[in-house]
Amino acid sequence: AAGAIKHPFRNDFVCNLLHFNQLNIFSVDRQKNVSISYGEPINIFETLKRPDSELMNYYVSMVPTAEYIYALYVGKPDKQYPYWEGAVEIHVYDWEGQPISKMAIPENIIYFAVDEINKYIYGLKISQFFLPVNP
Repeated sequence: AAGAIKHPFRNDFVCNLLHFNQLNIFSVDRQKNVSISYGEPINIFETLKRPDSELMNYYVSMVPTAEYIYALYVGKPDKQYPYWEGAVEIHVYDWEGQPISKMAIPENIIYFAVDEINKYIYGLKISQFFLPVNP
């Protein structure tokens, strides 16, 4: 799975690929093309050879604002999706790809929203639950 989200005012986009530890920032006119990796870049050809049971989830969602890109980094096995255990991180980059900050989130959120005016991040946590089954 992948996602591409447009800058609120410019013709720039940020793209994540779920099974790769990178974000790509690019412009429609191809004047900007920046790739950001958290750690050593994941080899696409090696990943394509792996069975689904061995895939990892890295950047799972993003929130771009006029100034920053907020990206939710999970770094956990795909087979646990969306019921990851433990903390996740939100990485903040500017639109040139420079790292701004990294926030540890103690909950296993899967989506989030950013309120820059009031300086809040709202996260959505998926709780595992079971429905009773009638025989």
